[in-house]
Amino acid sequence: MLLRRLDIALIALPYFLYKIYPPEIKDSPEIAAFARGELKDMGPMSRAEKVLTADFVLLLLLWIVGDMAFGINATVSAFIGLAILMVTSIMTWEDIIKEKAAWNTIFWFAVLVMMAGALNTYGVVGWIAKGIARGVGGIGWHMGLVVLILVFFYTRYFFASAVAHISAMYAAFLATALALGAPPMLAAMSLAYTALLSMGLTQYSGGPGPALFGSGYNSTGRWWGVSFLCSIPSLLIWFVVGGAWFKVIGWW
Repeated sequence: MLLRRLDIALIALPYFLYKIYPPEIKDSPEIAAFARGELKDMGPMSRAEKVLTADFVLLLLLWIVGDMAFGINATVSAFIGLAILMVTSIMTWEDIIKEKAAWNTIFWFAVLVMMAGALNTYGVVGWIAKGIARGVGGIGWHMGLVVLILVFFYTRYFFASAVAHISAMYAAFLATALALGAPPMLAAMSLAYTALLSMGLTQYSGGPGPALFGSGYNSTGRWWGVSFLCSIPSLLIWFVVGGAWFKVIGWW
């Protein structure tokens, strides 16, 4: 049923987005023929392209199994890939400093992750979470869980990574849901799913966001506005269809 909810969301959300934010180009039948012609004109892969392809495959392998198999974390893997490109002269330092989207990503995450960590260290996030938890203490677990899920979802605006968000708020919200009388499995999984659903709310709430935002296609206001509108049907699908399935399998 998880796949069914994903199927419904994968059908409904792109259609909804197409209606509220339609693409500028809706039909381009000539693109495939144009791409084939360009590939033909380019000819066989050059040495640099072969090295870049091999480097890309190596990075994928290191990011997937490097930490488990070789003790190489994702950051070291990225430096290995960069070193290969620089040693083989495929990239120079001048090329690197021109990558505005990459530097934009670094600054977004450096500042926002540090800020979220500091707020959590000094107890600000915990204090806010406990305040919200006390505020729903007088209502039944059904409505209380809905409120907690919505607050947990939209507080993602204040966090630059899933790890920071979950580590700061998940435990407090789960404890509150259980104190209200919510079934443990329903509360735990509902908040877990919500943490994933909120990945696209802002341009800094997930890894791909800053890189996509760096293309300059969307403004911050447009990104936030469209993502907020898309969050409404997304949550409705998971509340209604997901809630019905949770009932069928006995989670509540």
